Amino acid sequence: MRQIALTLLLLCSVIVLFSNQALAQENSKYALIITIDGLRPDAITEQNSPNLLELIKLGSYSPTAKTVDPPKTLPSHTSLVTGLVPKKHLTFINEWIDGMGHTKFETIF
Repeated sequence: MRQIALTLLLLCSVIVLFSNQALAQENSKYALIITIDGLRPDAITEQNSPNLLELIKLGSYSPTAKTVDPPKTLPSHTSLVTGLVPKKHLTFINEWIDGMGHTKFETIF
């Protein structure tokens, strides 16, 4: 878990260092979405997390975002990219099954 957190912080540092100009462009084609599984929003602001705070300052952040039911990674991320609740996109489990395929719904991509 600690290695994952350190890797994420390193990634965020690199993004902040090399993307300031890209973030400032009005007609940017791309967006970077960072989700941190199982992290309460107040954990970012209450701890020393300068890289995440810099990303929040330069980009967009929602301290009041809510997850879906069931509150699991795969259903949540499918909802994030489709804008649909699990009852609509039909992803309820939190594991990959061979042959599962991709969502048949429109996504943000």
